[in-house]
Amino acid sequence: LPPERDRALPGHTDDVYQLLYTADGHTLVSTSRDLSLHWWRLPAAPDDPDASLRGHRDTAYRIALLPDGTHVVSASYDQTVRLWPLAPCAPNTAGTMDTACPAGRIIIEHPSPTRSVAVSPDGQLIASGNADGEVRLWRPSGGPAPILHGPRGVIRALAFSPDGKTLAAGDERGELWRWDLTTAHPEAQRLPGTGKTVETLAYSHDGHLLASADRDGAVRLWHTDTGALRVLGHHEGAVRDVAFAPHDQTLASAGEDGGVQLFDLPAGTGHLLGRHHESVHKLAYAPDGTLLASASQDHSVRLWHLPTRSLHQILWHEHETTYVTFAPDGRTLAVAGTGGSVRLWPIDPTAPPTEPAALRAWLLGLSTARLGPRQRLATPPVD
Repeated sequence: LPPERDRALPGHTDDVYQLLYTADGHTLVSTSRDLSLHWWRLPAAPDDPDASLRGHRDTAYRIALLPDGTHVVSASYDQTVRLWPLAPCAPNTAGTMDTACPAGRIIIEHPSPTRSVAVSPDGQLIASGNADGEVRLWRPSGGPAPILHGPRGVIRALAFSPDGKTLAAGDERGELWRWDLTTAHPEAQRLPGTGKTVETLAYSHDGHLLASADRDGAVRLWHTDTGALRVLGHHEGAVRDVAFAPHDQTLASAGEDGGVQLFDLPAGTGHLLGRHHESVHKLAYAPDGTLLASASQDHSVRLWHLPTRSLHQILWHEHETTYVTFAPDGRTLAVAGTGGSVRLWPIDPTAPPTEPAALRAWLLGLSTARLGPRQRLATPPVD
């Protein structure tokens, strides 16, 4: 049977930069170049609420969710960080639901454009970084927390450790910083820099490792307990994203060269899963770790089957794809793209792959024992 088709979610009119699911999977939130955020209730029905969140005067490149899924935080080039409730707007004078909600509450005003934001795992701290290298903290319950100093360039990436005790930041000068948030006055600890912009930071789920994607093409890994640095491999051109598998045994990286690499962390060995035709912007693991999705400038999302380390399926889009994320149950893949595109793809990891090489391996891997002692499985060549 042919796979179920994807469906579009309306709301944006320009490039979409990020998508986030709430932990229960019932709400999807986005941010776009059209100066708005948007959220949808899922699974979407014609009468389900959705809303555009407007108030920023410039692009909000990054958003982060509070753990309870009640609010989203956005960081904008208009120098503000806003907090928005994810709730239906009040009825308008006509008695119908407005699709444009009131502007979110400004919780932080920076002296320069703001591009990065993160929320601590317990939801008690919001961190944002600006173009002057300043990192500010705020408590959603009210009241500011310390301003963190150290970086000297635009803050491009922020990440809290899983226990919330440490905050890491990467900047445009290629420097990486950490702060111990358990102290009254956190002091900046500088990790070895690259001299090239840090694009992304990611903590392992156990918090013992910190990975960075850098424009010098190296995939770097720090041991957070000792500070020891290991270079796992390289891309030809900038590394655009890194992501840990749910079990922390592998790290995936994506690059400007279109390559998607997988590193076995215990062994320290790398494997090229394959290549897109153009730069890869974003990676996402399925919750069970069997599939890895990569979103590329070549208008495609590729699904990689990790047990066999093969290409499982290609999802083609009419636009360049910019971001990808799995729903918490792993059954839906949300894909963002240029031109305001947000699409949902149904995912069935048990279905046969659609790519020829992977399909051939899948057919050959079927056990004839399941078919009975007198039956055989015919496996004709797949072109």
